[in-house]
Amino acid sequence: MKISESPQFSVEDVINQSGFGRYQYRMLFVCGLAWSTMAIQVCLMTFLKPEIVTEWDLSDAAIGTVEALFFTGMLLGAFLWGCISDRYGRRVGYLGAVSVAGIFGLCTTFSQSIEVFAFLRFVTGIGIGGESIPFTLLAEFSPKYSRAKLLLVNLIFWPIGILFGIGIAWTILPSLGWRWFLIFSAIPICLNIFLLLIIPESPRFLLLKCKFEKAEKILHNIVEENRGQYPKGTLIREKEIQNGSIQDLLRIEFRRTTLILWFIWFSVTFGYFGIIFITPRFFDHSDIYLVTFITTISEIPGFLLPLVFVDRIGRKNGMLLFFVMFGCFCLSLIDVFQIPTYKIGSIICIFGARLFIAGCFGIVYLYTTEVYPTLIRATGLGTTLVWSRLGGALATFTAHTIRSSVVMILFATLAFSSAFCCHLLEIETRGMDLKDELTQDDDVQRSSQASIEMKRFQQL
Repeated sequence: MKISESPQFSVEDVINQSGFGRYQYRMLFVCGLAWSTMAIQVCLMTFLKPEIVTEWDLSDAAIGTVEALFFTGMLLGAFLWGCISDRYGRRVGYLGAVSVAGIFGLCTTFSQSIEVFAFLRFVTGIGIGGESIPFTLLAEFSPKYSRAKLLLVNLIFWPIGILFGIGIAWTILPSLGWRWFLIFSAIPICLNIFLLLIIPESPRFLLLKCKFEKAEKILHNIVEENRGQYPKGTLIREKEIQNGSIQDLLRIEFRRTTLILWFIWFSVTFGYFGIIFITPRFFDHSDIYLVTFITTISEIPGFLLPLVFVDRIGRKNGMLLFFVMFGCFCLSLIDVFQIPTYKIGSIICIFGARLFIAGCFGIVYLYTTEVYPTLIRATGLGTTLVWSRLGGALATFTAHTIRSSVVMILFATLAFSSAFCCHLLEIETRGMDLKDELTQDDDVQRSSQASIEMKRFQQL
């Protein structure tokens, strides 16, 4: 008599069957809170600029250098924490990044010179560079059918953090000064370190590292907290897989996607931070708090709008549409249309531009997280963020030193070019299961392609 084998199931099967419940809500709250506290640090120079210019008699070029150093730190941090997360776990990378950002953010308060201030902002930027890890972690705990909605809702915490930073600046800066403003801006990150201790490691990562008991324990906790039903059978156990690397991002099956995503990430970040940094040039200093508050609110519907159609028209078409709309709003701000001469007209155009570039940011984040397998997901997102932070660093100089109409034309040109690149992406991730490893078929494809390229080389 033949004994039937026990059915097998994957991590994806367990998470999909457990559904969307209390476990995901808790993960969303903690990961979103981390995003909010990091957002405060990214945008605080918008309000600090007049204060430190007076403190140390700085030029616009010096301010641009300080901001560029911060983004350079984020550039290095994105790569560093991405590699750490893929090698030692999402939780380790997450806690490390937040700890560095919080500690050095507080230390910046005690700067006695612009050189020390710039260095501490640089190191703080390294910590903030780990901002992508909570997004990766949340994606790996999300059921397939609600992943897009959960990740896009998580992005709303970013403008909420900026709005909180505006509130701190509005109340603290005029009365207590910029040093107290830095303290109140860094405290939320430090408190967030303790909240992150309750976040578990990704079961997908644990499974790839052959830590089967820990992975199954977390999966049972998810099912129990969501009041779902654990699948019958046994969890698929693969042999331990070697850590992924940057070279894997340039394999035949990912090369085109990776190169296009590097350009798209550069463009979307250049536009996002560029429109933020150039906003004060359209208004008087006395209006900056109110204008920044109004235009920042636009990012909330910007992140919510893709929820309506991103699962209908797909990620690629969503990015394409939002890039085109952002480019159109940027063109409306050039001098020839005379809209910038009216305060309300400038507010409406900047509101629209930030709405669509924020939505585009969200879809790009979602697509990048879904397109790479677990083995190289954090590294893939980290390397794209390297190009992203390069765009942010260049945006600081561009927004401060070049004529505003020229900057807007540059924003629009990059946006339309990125829209075309979205059309060239080969993979559509809508409705796709998250892959955990580089499959054998991928290896066969790579070997086959390598053989073809070798034959072509020998024929030359």
